[in-house]
Amino acid sequence: MGFEEFYVKMLGIVEPWFVSEIKVCDEKEEEEIEIHVSHRANAKWNCPECGKISSLHDHGRERKWRHLDTCQAKTYLVARLPRVKCGVCGVKQVAASWSSSGSRFTLLMERQILKTLRRGETVKGTAELVRAGWDAVFRIMERAVERGLDRRGGIGAAKIGIDEKAFRKGHRYHTLVYDLDESCVLFVEEARTIESLKAYYDLLSNEELKGIDAVAMDMWEAYISATKSEVPGADEKIVLDRFHVMKRATEAVDKVRRAEHKRLTAEGDESLKNTRYDWLRTGGPRKWHQRKAFRELLQGTLQTAQAWTLKEMLPKLWEYRSKTWAMKYFEKWYEIASTSGLRAMEDLAAFVKRHIANILTFCEHGITNAVAEGLNSKIMSIKRQSGGFRNAANFKVAVYFYCGNLSIDPLKTR
Repeated sequence: MGFEEFYVKMLGIVEPWFVSEIKVCDEKEEEEIEIHVSHRANAKWNCPECGKISSLHDHGRERKWRHLDTCQAKTYLVARLPRVKCGVCGVKQVAASWSSSGSRFTLLMERQILKTLRRGETVKGTAELVRAGWDAVFRIMERAVERGLDRRGGIGAAKIGIDEKAFRKGHRYHTLVYDLDESCVLFVEEARTIESLKAYYDLLSNEELKGIDAVAMDMWEAYISATKSEVPGADEKIVLDRFHVMKRATEAVDKVRRAEHKRLTAEGDESLKNTRYDWLRTGGPRKWHQRKAFRELLQGTLQTAQAWTLKEMLPKLWEYRSKTWAMKYFEKWYEIASTSGLRAMEDLAAFVKRHIANILTFCEHGITNAVAEGLNSKIMSIKRQSGGFRNAANFKVAVYFYCGNLSIDPLKTR
């Protein structure tokens, strides 16, 4: 097999194209190989718009596409693409079969770059590995997302989760919609408003809206309002996420601790010094040598211990599968918390009571936003590795790429 035949096979080019010349460019700082591709003189071409067989008009300028390296040498495919004269559409440029529209890379090279990115390498790291620019690699990611979104069918799902994420600390939030069964992101939109979530619901058909069985979310009023206005029967489908309820409870305990610690310190009592994380952690401290001291604090008369006990009682609410029994348990907990004499815990009790109807829908649907929290952790990891994203649009692309479960292979049609 000669070099021409070898590159025909490696490039995956087909008739009427053939390798006409191979050049080794060793006068540059990095050695390069140019694979020049030409077409047969009698080749027939289809109009790229209507498909009608058309005559050759002329050729465009010479172009280069970066291909997979040959050993250590950067390799380029070089060609002049024909233009055809269609009797219906006029003069049109024939597309390159080895590359996607607008790309300066071959499909095989794009596939390799996408595999590297999907394995967890950053855009910057991938660019360094393949000796290409950051913008060029990110554009390949961007095209992959466009391709994947085009290939994806509907974005309706039976069980969805809704959450928000900032693309950079202190910057605007994005609304994210998750498929809880498939553990992937369905939709990303800037802002966390009624309109940003309605933008997702507007993309769904009436059948898809009716097909939503359950929606997990936090207590953000805009998301609740948008869902109630767009999803049929939303009152029975919204499940306010356990994680966010317990986060409120933990914050209430810490509020009690801070106030009590300040008062005790003023009296010369340092019982609560360096104990903050013991009270924040479910079950108390993990280290055995800290448990004895913590148990002694619990057995005393500290308000913080009282608040912590109320917080630790609350998760039992999610152990019930009967709304009736869950409500009975809540009423007992509410009676204790609302009369505890601790302002932060009384406020927490009022807060939970206000939302109890959509907290107890968990008994029927059994969903949480754990999938969203898991994917959020993945997004945070990507942000840390990349040093953040330059803008909101880049963040959106990255979320779809890493968390959208998209079909992105440039050599496949689906």
